[in-house]
Amino acid sequence: GKYPTAAGLGMAMMSSGHIQAAVDQLEKSGAKTIVALPTEVGDDTSLIRQWSYIFGLSDESAYLDVPRVKSTAKILMARTPTTSPIIGEILADYAKSAIRDAKNEVAMLVVHGPQEAEDNLKLLKILAGHAATVKAATGLSEVYYDSLQDDAPTAIRTANVNRMRDWISKHTAAGHRVIVLQAIMTGQGGVSGRLRRDFDGLSYDLVDKGFTEHPLFDRWIDATVTAELARAASLAPGVR
Repeated sequence: GKYPTAAGLGMAMMSSGHIQAAVDQLEKSGAKTIVALPTEVGDDTSLIRQWSYIFGLSDESAYLDVPRVKSTAKILMARTPTTSPIIGEILADYAKSAIRDAKNEVAMLVVHGPQEAEDNLKLLKILAGHAATVKAATGLSEVYYDSLQDDAPTAIRTANVNRMRDWISKHTAAGHRVIVLQAIMTGQGGVSGRLRRDFDGLSYDLVDKGFTEHPLFDRWIDATVTAELARAASLAPGVR
């Protein structure tokens, strides 16, 4: 209702037509500046690099050299929601919805995670902050965080899963109820399904919801678009 909006959701490893269609729709509405909001967890991922290539903001693709977006509008690519404190609020709210007895419960925050070790470490530092927010807001005795690195080589992913399984088993043996939260854009998808298989045989409760499903996500969109347009206007007065 506030800004012309189009959705270009979909994987961009091998195609970009859906993104071009969204840009075309916005140009028809009269947009001179387009803010691209990356629906990704983590600013340092191969998909972010692929989108940057598609929008002409970098020279190297992360996957295939798909057609790049053609547009007369100025393209601004915002950061992902990952570093926003709003994400901590969303995760805390999801945790509260699952809590029965906080003092005897623990939570694990799991993220899909990037493939590369360096990128993964950057994301884990951010997750540490969100885990602290959840713990402070809920009174849970512990909030652990870890990354699946879901697309990494099998040996790396397996080691990550085994570490998480050990953590769940340890707390179950100590009499704690385990709540698993996901740092993910949408729940009930492929990542959630794989996570259920990874944790098969363990005792835990999965909150299968993503950031976009929470009402606060609209606040992140509004704040991010407003800030990006204000920044663009300060650099080039008259941008809209």
